[in-house]
Amino acid sequence: MATYGGSSSSNPTRMVTFITSDDKQVKVAVEIARMSGVVRNFYDGDLDRPEVENADPFPLPNVRSDIFVNIVLASKILRELRSIYEVVEKERQELEANFFGQLSDKMIVDLVKAADYLEIKEVLDFVMPSVRKRFRLGDDKGVEFVYTAEAEAEASSDPNPTTMATFMTSDGKLLKVPVRIAIMFGMVKAFVGGELDDTKLENIVWPLPKVSSYVLDIVVYACKKLLDIRPKYDAVRQEFDMEFFGWQTDETIVEQVKAADKLEIEELLDFVMPSFRKRFGLGDDKGVEFVYKAEFETILLRRAAWAF
Repeated sequence: MATYGGSSSSNPTRMVTFITSDDKQVKVAVEIARMSGVVRNFYDGDLDRPEVENADPFPLPNVRSDIFVNIVLASKILRELRSIYEVVEKERQELEANFFGQLSDKMIVDLVKAADYLEIKEVLDFVMPSVRKRFRLGDDKGVEFVYTAEAEAEASSDPNPTTMATFMTSDGKLLKVPVRIAIMFGMVKAFVGGELDDTKLENIVWPLPKVSSYVLDIVVYACKKLLDIRPKYDAVRQEFDMEFFGWQTDETIVEQVKAADKLEIEELLDFVMPSFRKRFGLGDDKGVEFVYKAEFETILLRRAAWAF
């Protein structure tokens, strides 16, 4: 019988036993097992009861042992990475508090419009969940919402600068912005072709007829914080992706995602789906339900054909 997710025998961990579709028994640490919504529901959320360890093996009629073992290992890695991720999330929340905390609804709408006008997609992707939360919007509401009548009704600098870009705001002020931030602005990036050392960045005054100096200051601050946070988040994701996706075949990865879905391990699905979509060239609107559709089977067949 295989054992996963536990500790050494000198410091035993309470375990839950599962029996997979190929009739293999796998012992899993309670702390890992409780990540599964199916397991939590079966035990009414109370996996700390002594009888959990002595219960009959938990049946997994739709999950093979090799797939289940990979899911358990991925869940264990995710728990180990969570402490790092929580630090990143804390910084994200601090940014959210600074970005939204003391601002009026109107100012938030103005800020989002400015980020949209400047084509700073990274910042928009980062702040729109908080905008939706603030205005109690559905997940289908994008940046276009801030231009609606409904939204209207509800309504920094780099310590070691190198190259600076100059912007003329709507209130007639000239503001210098570090190039590493200015290059995030879509209109700037497109003009210089993504080259950070392009001298045109210093020699042009960029007009912003729809963005005030106050709003631009806050947008620049948000960009700076995002740049500070992103490397930490990217490091966590890269390490996890190597473990979960690294050497595995398309078929195995799909089976693992399906298994995580059947086990209702929402944490794991939320974390892996962005990389899953990237691997298979899927749009951001494609969720785990897409892996069960004929359209996705066609994608898999096409990728398999390319492999030969």
